[in-house]
Amino acid sequence: MSKLKQDTLEEILCCPTLPSLPAVAVRVIELTQDQNVSLDELAITIQNDQGLASKVLRTVNSSFYGLREKCGTIRKALVVLGLNAVKSLALGFSLVEALKTPPDDEDPFDYMAYWRRGLYTAVAARVVASAARCQEADEAFLGGLLQDVGMFALKEALGDRYLDLYKECRTHSELSEVEYREFELTHAEVGAMLNERWRLPLSLVMPVRYHEHATAAPREHRLMVRAVAIGNIAHDVLTDKDPRGAIQRFTRRSQEWFELDSACSSALLEEISAGAKEMSGLFNLDTGAGANAAKLADEARQLSIDRVIDDAASRVDSMSSLTLDAERVDPITGMLSAAAGQTLFRDVFERARLSGGSSDRMFASVRVAVTGLPSFDGAAAIDADRAMIGVSLLLNKYFEAMGGVVSRSTDTQFDVCIEGAAREQAVRAADSFKDEFVKARASFASGAVDASSVDVSVGVVCYDGTTAGVFQKPEHVDMAVGRAVTAARAAGGACVRVFRPKLAA
Repeated sequence: MSKLKQDTLEEILCCPTLPSLPAVAVRVIELTQDQNVSLDELAITIQNDQGLASKVLRTVNSSFYGLREKCGTIRKALVVLGLNAVKSLALGFSLVEALKTPPDDEDPFDYMAYWRRGLYTAVAARVVASAARCQEADEAFLGGLLQDVGMFALKEALGDRYLDLYKECRTHSELSEVEYREFELTHAEVGAMLNERWRLPLSLVMPVRYHEHATAAPREHRLMVRAVAIGNIAHDVLTDKDPRGAIQRFTRRSQEWFELDSACSSALLEEISAGAKEMSGLFNLDTGAGANAAKLADEARQLSIDRVIDDAASRVDSMSSLTLDAERVDPITGMLSAAAGQTLFRDVFERARLSGGSSDRMFASVRVAVTGLPSFDGAAAIDADRAMIGVSLLLNKYFEAMGGVVSRSTDTQFDVCIEGAAREQAVRAADSFKDEFVKARASFASGAVDASSVDVSVGVVCYDGTTAGVFQKPEHVDMAVGRAVTAARAAGGACVRVFRPKLAA
C-alpha cells in the first residue's frame, strides 16, 4: 500500500464524525447474524423503536410489496415477508436517519442526487433480483442503498479537499477516476471498509466494494453485485435527459446477467419507476421529479423493436446466396420478404431432397399466422405494423440461434426455415415462442389494436429420413404446414400443431 493511500485511510478512520448506525440497527445486525435468531426477539427489538417500527410496517403494507393482507405487527411482517425483507428495511431506515444532514446553503454536496441514486438503485436491484427469482432480492435493496456511503465518509474526513474534487465531476461515472487519481482509493473502497466496521455481512460489503466494476466481483458474490450494478443503470434510465443509451444497456445486461428478455425488461422499468416514486415518499427523501413510467416502458419496447429490425437487415446482408435489394427485405419487420423466403426455402428443400433427408440436410418449416389485427390500411396500419414487428422480434429470438431464417410471407404471416433442425427442436422452440408471445403481446401494439385479441397459430413440419418419401415437392411441405396452422387455429389459437403424415406400411 502506498504512503498516500495509507495516510488517507488513517485520516478517514480517525475522523470523529464518521457515520455510525443507531443502537437498534446495531442490535438488528447482531441478531440476524445468528442462524437461530428468534423472530420474537427481533420483532421486539424493532418495535422498541416506535418510529422505526411504524416506518417498516407502512412500507411492507405499501403497493411496492403487494401483500394480499395487511401486516399489523413486525412479528407478522417477519412471518409473511421473511427475515431478509424486514432486516433490510430496518437497516435501510436506520441508515437514512444516520446519514441525513441538516440543509446548508453553503454545502456543495448534492444530497438530492445522492439519495436519488441510492434509492432508485435499491428499488431497481430488488425488482430485477425478484424477477430473476434470486433469494437475495431484499438484501439487494439494502446493497443499493448502501453503495455510495463511502462518499459521506470521504466528505466528513477530508472536507474541502474532497468536495473540491466532487465539484469537478460532471457525472457520477467520473467520480471514481478522480478519487483514485488524488487519493489512490475510491468511495467504493471506503464504503466497503465502513460496512465492515458496522459488522455487516460480506453479502452487503461486496456490492458496495464492486458496484462500479461488477465484472471484477468474486464469483460467490457476483449475483448480488450484478443486481446493484444493474440498479445503477436503471437509475440512469430514470434520470438521464436522453435515456435511450441507458435503456439499451439495461436491456442488454438484463439478458446477459439474469436471462430476462426485452419484453420483461420494459415491464421492469415501468415497475421500477413507480416503485422509486413510492419509496421516496415512504423514506421521506426528496429525490426530485420522477420519470414517466409508461413513457419509459414504451421507449424501451420501441428500442427493442428498432434493434431487431437492424439485426435482421444485417443478417440478410451477410447471406451470400441472396442479393440484398428492396425486394428482398420486408421494410416493416426487417425480415426476408415473401419472395426471398420462397427462394431460400426451395434451395433448402432441394438440398434435403438430394440427400434423401439425411440428418445434416433435414429441415423444419414453421409457419406463424397472426390474427386479431386491424386493417393494414389507414391510421390502424401503424398499430398493426407494431404488432407484426413484435412477433418478428420473438421469432428471431427463438429461431435465429438454431440457424432459422424468418420471412414475412403475407401481411399477417411469417415462415421460418431451419436447415439441420430435428422435429423435437423445432417444436420446442415453437412452444417457447408461443408461450412468451402470450405474456408479451400487450407490448406489441397500442391504439387501434386490442392486444388481448391478437393471437398466433403455429404449424410445424419436418423434412427428414422418415418424411422424404412423402414430401416430394416444395409445394407438399407448404400445404402440410398450412394444414398444421389451420388445425392450430381451429383449436382456439395460441397453440402449436405438428403435421405428421401417414406413412405407408
